[in-house]
Amino acid sequence: MRWRLDALACALAGAASGVALVVGAVLHVEHRTSANVRSEMYSTQIPFDHTTPTPPRLVLLGRLVGSSAGQRVAEESAANGPAGKGAGMSRIIEFRMKLTPRQRILLHNRLSVKADEAYDDIETHGDAAVDLQDVWMVFDQFPACTWELPVSWRRAAARAFDDLVGDLDEGVLPRPRSLAEQLALVLSLAAARGAMIDHDYGPDVDELPAHPDDTNWEAVYDELLDDRDIEAFYSPDPADVAAWVAIAPPTTWFNPLPGTSPRNPARGYRR
Repeated sequence: MRWRLDALACALAGAASGVALVVGAVLHVEHRTSANVRSEMYSTQIPFDHTTPTPPRLVLLGRLVGSSAGQRVAEESAANGPAGKGAGMSRIIEFRMKLTPRQRILLHNRLSVKADEAYDDIETHGDAAVDLQDVWMVFDQFPACTWELPVSWRRAAARAFDDLVGDLDEGVLPRPRSLAEQLALVLSLAAARGAMIDHDYGPDVDELPAHPDDTNWEAVYDELLDDRDIEAFYSPDPADVAAWVAIAPPTTWFNPLPGTSPRNPARGYRR
């Protein structure tokens, strides 16, 4: 399931005016994995703070058959196996995207701001269910299936934004390691793209050199998000959402995705 960024931006604008997030969204369906594979991937619920050994590489390959991420892992395994470690790497990954300076700082800023806003929501509303008649900063933009979840879940979701900020601070691309991070990245990319279009940024961005790819957020979106399962939870069809919630309930959204390593469970929270 794939959303174009412009559709998501329109939907977010709708949410801000009290309209359901998914009204009028244009969905672009991409059949990459079957429901039974996803059910296997998300069947185990892991506590929000957890330490989980990374599954064996062959298990990951089996789980990711048919997905773009799985194909890439399989290709990298073939190229980096004992018979030829590193051989053919240039043929496997033909293109490694680099964020432009303006894209990097805009995305960093939006991720950081949304983390702050998520914590503000928690301080203001606590465990209260999201009500679109009230003022919410972030959690009203989350799928409706999350609106009644407790503070413990919301704090872990807020930290997902900060985890991606940390990746940028370390000089690496912010590739999501969980469904919660997919959600954080999708929302932040939409916000960063909107800020670029509206010139809604300060001198920290304006003083950076312009680049021809500054407005090419589709390429950023495609490169950073191998799998976009989180978008299924925004479907306008309640039956579709219910099916996905059965496969991947929100309590599993902090589980490491196949092919990724878990975050350090001792990393704590911003506040």
